[in-house]
Amino acid sequence: MSYQRPFALDPYFMNIRRIPGIGDKTAPALERLTGSRLFDVLSHPPIDVIDRRNVTSIKDLEHGQMATLVVTIDQHLKPNNRRQPYRVHAHDETGEITLVFFKAWESTIQKSYPIGQDIAISGTVEFYQGLAQMPHPDRATPKDNLEKIATLEPIYPLTQGLGHALMLKSVRFALDKTPVLKEWCDPALLKQQKWPGFKEALRMLHEPHDIADISAVSSARQRLAYDEFLALQLTLAFVRQQNRSSGQSIVDRSGLYEKAIAALPFSLTNDQKTVLKDIQQDMSQPYRMMRLLQGDVGSGKTPVAYAAMALCVGSGHQASLMAPTETLARQHYQTLEPWFSSIGVGCAILTGRDTGKPREELLEQLKNGDIDVLIGTHALFQDTVDFSNLGLSV
Repeated sequence: MSYQRPFALDPYFMNIRRIPGIGDKTAPALERLTGSRLFDVLSHPPIDVIDRRNVTSIKDLEHGQMATLVVTIDQHLKPNNRRQPYRVHAHDETGEITLVFFKAWESTIQKSYPIGQDIAISGTVEFYQGLAQMPHPDRATPKDNLEKIATLEPIYPLTQGLGHALMLKSVRFALDKTPVLKEWCDPALLKQQKWPGFKEALRMLHEPHDIADISAVSSARQRLAYDEFLALQLTLAFVRQQNRSSGQSIVDRSGLYEKAIAALPFSLTNDQKTVLKDIQQDMSQPYRMMRLLQGDVGSGKTPVAYAAMALCVGSGHQASLMAPTETLARQHYQTLEPWFSSIGVGCAILTGRDTGKPREELLEQLKNGDIDVLIGTHALFQDTVDFSNLGLSV
């Protein structure tokens, strides 16, 4: 069975190399930072903002202030030597200011700041000998575009080879190119949580109207986090459905399962009992069980695995438990072997360290069905390891 991606999603999967300004040199940096699709770019959240909404006049400027001004360009002063900066004098109806550029291209400055033109600029203000200066304005645009820079500007985590301006341009391109999608969340849930639509949430995140819009508890971030978890669960459900295949129904009619639980030196918790009930239900079905048991260290996963393996052995099958390291495998063996021995279940361990005749004898016992439960490392999955009737792998 195969599924075709809906055409409505195609813009979200557009390659980032379609973004103007992203070429062979910058694409690897952006891919390394976010991914190769427009959706990856939109999934890269800002970590802070620059507030450029303070549109003020020259007479009201303060040292160290982030300010946005509309000024008229008066004069360009070229430096006499490389140590001196390039200066651009400008004014508004309240005063004068000097724009200062170090190691800048003269042609670029003259193009961006034409004499006699009204320009909207934004940057950090400094005072030198009582005169207002703005070293290297962050933004400069014709006066008519003032509202485009007088905003909260998001700040993103960056990587080598990718600058702030290009990151901003990439996000804005992605926002403009991706469409509004049909809502997939329950309308009642959206209303209850006061969440925006998906595309609106992306725009709120990347074009914030307030610093709170990028916080972890904002409605936009919560909506997008919910979508991420929902997508993960749907993907896992799809994978389970695709990989579900026929298998044997495993039901313990020998009473070994109840005997195993009674042999434990402690009582199971209500959560453990609930999980084991679900596992029993899954194993009784005529298809393979695919179940993830999640819990913190010490929460009691091992007794659950022990009971499930006892259920499997009680139905006439073998069981295995794999640990990622030899140390953990031996720890599990030391815990489980006494429990299994107390109910008459044969338990053994196999790791990469086991070689020679002892290994051969163990493998022969496993093949003949004399070993009910085998604990080990990845050595369990080698071609030379043959179970007689394996029913459950943990």
